[in-house]
Amino acid sequence: MSNLNDIVVDGCKLEGKIVRELERMATFARDLGFEGPALISVHFDGMEDVLLMRPGPGGRRMRNDQVSFARVHIDDLRQPIAPALQETFDILWQSGWWGDGSASYPRGEWLGYKDAHNYGGPA
Repeated sequence: MSNLNDIVVDGCKLEGKIVRELERMATFARDLGFEGPALISVHFDGMEDVLLMRPGPGGRRMRNDQVSFARVHIDDLRQPIAPALQETFDILWQSGWWGDGSASYPRGEWLGYKDAHNYGGPA
């Protein structure tokens, strides 16, 4: 049950925003002549009032002020970044009390590249 302090966040759109921003930064790095390898680190502050939502009814409160993820090694900044983020997204969802982790990799491929409606941004 939510309350007035809750910050409702669509988890799929959050995944999409993270992927788009990291790929935007990878493009910027490539424009400067860097192609990889690279390390990516994701950290969130102020998450205790975040209610992480999935498609369908219900959401779960994060209950943690900070959520940090292990660094992700990227071999080639010319390649899509989402495949390397599967474990990060699993931990994000598990931190929000969704025990099965991210539902975005049913066959090993991130759904957000083909589903702009649920993940935001271009498909």
